[in-house]
Amino acid sequence: MSNLRYNMISNVIFEVDGVLLDTKEINNSVIRTITKKRYRPIVSEKLPELFGLTETETIQMAIDATGINQTSFEALLYDYREHCRMQMPRCEKLPGVSRLINHLYSQNIPIAIATTNTFHSLRDKSTNHRDIFDLFHHIVYAPDDYDVKSKKKSRELFEVCAKRFLGSPSHSRCLVFESTQRGVLEAINTGMQVIWVTPSNSAEPQMVQKPTSSIRSLECFQPQHFGLPPYCSCDVKK
Repeated sequence: MSNLRYNMISNVIFEVDGVLLDTKEINNSVIRTITKKRYRPIVSEKLPELFGLTETETIQMAIDATGINQTSFEALLYDYREHCRMQMPRCEKLPGVSRLINHLYSQNIPIAIATTNTFHSLRDKSTNHRDIFDLFHHIVYAPDDYDVKSKKKSRELFEVCAKRFLGSPSHSRCLVFESTQRGVLEAINTGMQVIWVTPSNSAEPQMVQKPTSSIRSLECFQPQHFGLPPYCSCDVKK
């Protein structure tokens, strides 16, 4: 009996934060530090809203959430970038990442990244993880890419990423791994299949459009359900 549960996939697209790398707590710490410096510390309840955004979106939302004067935007953005530059290189890969990326690469499955990171921010985060990042066919940085007019997480970001694969595969043959509700919905709107990587699925019932599947980490992903080569016993779990 076939293990195929969803449409057969030929190409795979990943976000970085919350999918490949564990950057959330570092990001939260940086935001706390730079807002506290201005005597307007951000409340913890607001921090989840500032994850998975572009740098400029993060700072604007931090200003909106704390009441810091808008004239501090550039100074806050500078502080945010400097703190991230120093701290993000210590971020760790999330469970199952090395195993899945190496498996797809070894099986000649084209893989790419569609991210809200800038080139420089991803360079900092990937400093100690070149073993996986060097395996991607291409990376599309929403804030930096000429073809992503919105400069943020959007349907356009995923469409540009898919188009840069050799042969420009059909969207229905592309699988996206995302960690934010916004990213999930934007990817769904392209007609791609989408897996929401989230430690908790509690917010899923509130979504107007549901992802193809939800998992806690890439460690839970079973490639054969999407027509991808299954893991073999020799694959190392990392």
